[in-house]
Amino acid sequence: MISELITSAVISITIYGIMRYYFNYKIIRVVILGADEGLRRSVTDRILEGGVAFGNWPEIMAGATRHKVDIGHSEYTFLELRGDPVEYYHLYDHFDVAIFIIDSSAEDQKASLDLFERAMKLGTLKDIKFMVYAIKKDSEAEKNLSEDEVKEVYGLERFSQKVHIQPVDFQLIGIGAGMKW
Repeated sequence: MISELITSAVISITIYGIMRYYFNYKIIRVVILGADEGLRRSVTDRILEGGVAFGNWPEIMAGATRHKVDIGHSEYTFLELRGDPVEYYHLYDHFDVAIFIIDSSAEDQKASLDLFERAMKLGTLKDIKFMVYAIKKDSEAEKNLSEDEVKEVYGLERFSQKVHIQPVDFQLIGIGAGMKW
């Protein structure tokens, strides 16, 4: 029994090593946050369309959903948070990227800004890359925050981690470009 477990572990590690060496295989863990549930869900669905789900995924939790997919030659784990990011602070040490989704055409950014502030106060998120999807939710909206306005409203200059702002139109075109970042 023990020899079977050891053999299984050695084979798994060997396969991962070969995939990583020859195919540039990576394991990437991403946390997804956003005050607008519809936007967060739409963005997550669009990202997941580009991959092949693993076995028994997604995993539904009380305030989050965890997805595991194979995209290209890499394995992605997405933790889509539906509530307060503080509830899952113990998981953030294991993540490489945080995606924050905002409605850049919204008049009131307060709910989104509050969620962003709570997330950024967590020490475990201070060492990871940060992507902001600035989505123009309404095609008819006259006002749309520019990249500089997003930086100013959310105070991105005061954070040390690498931040990328990806504009996305109301049809969610631009999601793929952000994933390549």
